[in-house]
Amino acid sequence: MDDRLQQAKDFVQSEDIANAKSILMELVHERYPSADSWYLMMYCMDTTRQKIWCLEEALRIKADHSEALVMLGMLAPGHQMYTGARYRKEKQKDVASEEEEPFNWVVAAATLGTVLLLTVVVILLSTFVF
Repeated sequence: MDDRLQQAKDFVQSEDIANAKSILMELVHERYPSADSWYLMMYCMDTTRQKIWCLEEALRIKADHSEALVMLGMLAPGHQMYTGARYRKEKQKDVASEEEEPFNWVVAAATLGTVLLLTVVVILLSTFVF
């Protein structure tokens, strides 16, 4: 762990948020910030929305960051990153394919009407052109 990150973690644990935030602001603005720096930054935020944003950034960098997932589960249990919906597209497709989708008569009628209309237009054009 980076010394600055450890120092920020110590400041967070001792509730010296101002010093922790000044260190973490530098760390999260680096070219390749760590998920841990974003996770710790969450403790320096005032609003729930800001805290969730920090957790989203941590999970964007490391999708299986266990501490960030637990905290996100407490702050926003239905969040797509907490439920894993964002990272389980393949599984969602499998579940959707197992469930039978109801037949949509409006879509079927519109499709059939469009096909019939195009057929009539093609017949009329071919009659007048040839």
